Amino acid sequence: MIKFNTNSTIVDADIPNYKSDEILTRLKAYSIGKFQLDAADQAKCYYCESYGAHVASFQVEHFRPKKSVNAQDTNGVAVRGYPWLSIDWHNLLLSCPACNSTGAKGTRFPIAGVRAVTPHCNLTLEQHMLINPEIEDPATYITFNDLGQMRGIGNGNACKGNVSIGVYTLNRDALVVNRLKIWKDLSSEICEAVYASEKGWFGFLKLSTLYTLVIKKIIKTQNNEQQYALWGRYINENIEQLVGSLIIKKKYKSKFLRLYKRYAQLNN
Repeated sequence: MIKFNTNSTIVDADIPNYKSDEILTRLKAYSIGKFQLDAADQAKCYYCESYGAHVASFQVEHFRPKKSVNAQDTNGVAVRGYPWLSIDWHNLLLSCPACNSTGAKGTRFPIAGVRAVTPHCNLTLEQHMLINPEIEDPATYITFNDLGQMRGIGNGNACKGNVSIGVYTLNRDALVVNRLKIWKDLSSEICEAVYASEKGWFGFLKLSTLYTLVIKKIIKTQNNEQQYALWGRYINENIEQLVGSLIIKKKYKSKFLRLYKRYAQLNN
C-alpha cells in the first residue's frame, strides 16, 4: 500500500491487493468491531449488517468507486472514479453482493458540491451523500418505524439518511422481514410468558424470571457483533412504545418495563 500511494503511475488493474485474504479477513473482523476474528464470530456487511454464510458471499467494496462513478450521480457525464484510493484501507469496506450490486451501491457515489478528482484534493471537503459506516454512526442519519423500515433523519430526499437508504437498498423486502422477525420473536416470548402466568402454570414471581431472560436477549440485540444491531438499538431506545403496543394487560407491561429499566441500569 505504501508503494502504491507513493507511485501515481500504478493503476488499479495492476494492483489487486485489496482482494487478498489478509485484507478480507481484517475487514471481516472490523465489521464487528474487533481487531481479529474468533472462531464463533460472524462478519457482517458494513451497509445492511447481514451476516455472510461463506467467505465468498462477501466482497471488498470501494466506498469511493475506483474506476468510474455511475452516470446517475454525475448528470449523465462520464466521470473518473478515485483510482488513487483503490487500495487505501479507509476506502475498503466489506459488502454483501446485494448491497454492492449494480442495482444498489455498485459505482454510485452522489455528492453535494465539488467532486474530488485528483489525489491532491482534500477529501474532507467533499460532501458525499452516502453514510460511511466505518467512520460515521448511521443512527445520526437513520431511524426506523415499528415495522423495521428505515427512514432518514432530515429534510426529505436530500438528506444523507434517505439517500443512503435508497442507494444501499436498505429497505429491500428481505432486510425488513429479517429485522421485524427479531422483535416479533422477542415479543412472542413476552406474550407467551404472560399467557402461561394467566393460565396459572406458574406464579407472578416466576414471570419475573422469564421476563429477565427475554430482557437479556433484547439488550444483546444492540451489541455491534449482532446482526442488524442498528435495529436492535432502535428496539432498546423505544422499548416502552414497543411493549406498550403488545396485546397484554397493563400490569404485565408495567412489570416488564420496570424489570427492563432495572436490568439495563445494572448493565450500563
